[in-house]
Formats: sequence, C-alpha cells, structure tokens
Amino acid sequence: MLKEPLLLELPTVLTGKKVELRAYSNADAHAIWQVVDASRTHIAPWMHWVDSWTEPVEGERYVRRMQAAWLKREDFVFGIWEKASQTLAGACGVHEPDWIIPKFMIGYWISPAFEGKGFITEAVELLTAFAFEHLHANRLYISCDADNTRSAAVPPRVGYTQEAYLRHERKNVRGLLSDTLIFGITRGNYLENLQKKGALS
Repeated sequence: MLKEPLLLELPTVLTGKKVELRAYSNADAHAIWQVVDASRTHIAPWMHWVDSWTEPVEGERYVRRMQAAWLKREDFVFGIWEKASQTLAGACGVHEPDWIIPKFMIGYWISPAFEGKGFITEAVELLTAFAFEHLHANRLYISCDADNTRSAAVPPRVGYTQEAYLRHERKNVRGLLSDTLIFGITRGNYLENLQKKGALS
C-alpha cells in the first residue's frame, strides 16, 4: 500500500557517473538564471516559459516555487550538475503526479554547452529509478514535440516505448499546430530491465 505522499522520505541528490541531480537550494538561484539566460535561444523553440525569464530575480522565484512544490509533493525538480566541474548544465524533473495510480511525467532540458555528452540520458535513468523506487510509480511517461528529434531520441535509450503519435495535439511557440510523441514505461518494464542488466553484469 502506498504511503501517504507527504510522509515519503525522498533523496534530494541522485548521483550518476557523469552527472549529479540535486533538488534546488536557495544558493542555486543565480546559477539557474545564468544557464537559462545562456540557453534561451537553444531551448525557446520547445520551452514556452523561457520568454518569461526577463530578469535575474526569476531564478530566485523559481527556486522558491520548486522548493514549495517539493514539500507539497506536487513536483520534483532537480538541477543537472556536471560532476567533474560542478557546473549547472540543465534541469529535469518528475512532474504531474497522479497518486492514485501512481504515475508521473518525466521532463528535461540541457544547455547547448553540454549537449551530446549523454547527460540527459543519464539524468532520465536516475529520475526513472527515483520514481519507481521512491515514489512507488507504476507508470512513467515522456511527452515531446515530434519535431524535437534530440529529445525524442532519449526515452528509447532508457527503456521507454513509444506509445503514441498525436497529430496537431499542441501549439508550438510560434502558435502553429504541431504533433506530440508519447513514450511510456511501466514498473514491470523497469524491473525486467534491471534483471537484464544484472544478468549482463
């Protein structure tokens, strides 16, 4: 039986080989503003919220909102930090909790300076384990614009299956209709993948 979400004991740091995922602290506000500001041209085609970040204080506002959402078990957002340099490279999270199932959505973005290094793949692996092992998820899914080929390439690497191609399901930042890809993974899939990795190790 699922423990009451507010009473779940959750790790705030997830460590991989290349990246460290950390729930935000007040000290991260300036770093978040810097990486968003430096990445805005790169991520703006896919992230509608970027244009609202017009001044450095947005970083502080964002940190406070994410801290509150974490405490209320409404959103679980992490900064993606390169382990070697301890530089903020992007962000990711477990969103839109449906505690009845439970199921969640995985989201992510990366600064162009760190693109192509496998950081997002590793981050999604860490988030997937976090959701199944600590949030007791039965299903996770990833949604992205069908034109965002880099984003769409990540889920299959981590064991997610493409479940849907939804035509004209969203509007892009230019206000034009675009298509959506949905990828999903179940608890059974996750456990099977762990068994396969164990057999190969």
